[in-house]
Amino acid sequence: MLSPAASTSPSPSEITPWLTFTQAPTAIQLAIHSIPTHILPGNDEHLFTFIKNSIYNAKEVEIGAARYLNKDRAARRTKQATSVVVSVNLNNVPILLPALFLFSKGLKVEKTMQANRYTQCTNCYRFGHAAARCTQKHPTCPYCALHHTRSAHRCQNPTCPTGKGGDTKAVSGCCPTSPPHCPNCSDDHDAFFRQCRARPIPLPQPEAPPPSDEEVSDAFSDSEEAMDVGDDSCPAPTIPKAPSTQAIELHRQKIIMRLVCRCCVRMLGVGNFAPVTPGAFCGGLRHSLAPGASGGTVASTLTSGC
Repeated sequence: MLSPAASTSPSPSEITPWLTFTQAPTAIQLAIHSIPTHILPGNDEHLFTFIKNSIYNAKEVEIGAARYLNKDRAARRTKQATSVVVSVNLNNVPILLPALFLFSKGLKVEKTMQANRYTQCTNCYRFGHAAARCTQKHPTCPYCALHHTRSAHRCQNPTCPTGKGGDTKAVSGCCPTSPPHCPNCSDDHDAFFRQCRARPIPLPQPEAPPPSDEEVSDAFSDSEEAMDVGDDSCPAPTIPKAPSTQAIELHRQKIIMRLVCRCCVRMLGVGNFAPVTPGAFCGGLRHSLAPGASGGTVASTLTSGC
């Protein structure tokens, strides 16, 4: 019997020792606002070391990364203060929130919100920002565009006849009494309509240029699978050519010879493949070419008893 240690399968790192195991990122990004620009280093590469030492001296918290919230260096120089985003462990987030006393002043600290031009706010249901960054004070319903939350939407008819339960729960366009109304474009649909004219259109992806002849030739020359068929013992396959006019005529004569009787075959000769002459007689049979014989159709007409 195998021991438990021998029966266990090896880990991926034991099979390939050079393969390092990396855990999924669990760091939280925090934005530190109102940092004076004249304190920060002029070289962006020294930002991480500077912020790391400053936060550790103030709170004894290690950070994993640091970057400017505004990537435009020229725009940062025109302002007196800027924001820096740092990555910290999840357990250290309460230590830095909601404010941090750094550089002899209190700095506001908050979690960063990832958003782009396609992000739809769940407060006003417009595009381009998250609900945490929404400047609208009141909520907007995505179904009727009135000033109430999505969950508070109800059908105006207390006895909604459609059976969708619009009078007891939030349903978009449950009946003609409560038609949908978009808060973005004011059309007759809700804020989640995919064909809404206010929804940002995805940018077209640039097409890759076709490879040049030099790149194609280099790829074939550098490939290990490339081979020269001329060096093999077997000849390279040839492309079949189209049949010539002489071969087509010869094939038509062979078909004609199969349709005439034995006497005609004996008379005309099998090896010569001579075409049947219209009006040729053979005993009691008369074989003649039917109309359209040039296309290869042959008909035998019986004129007298065989």
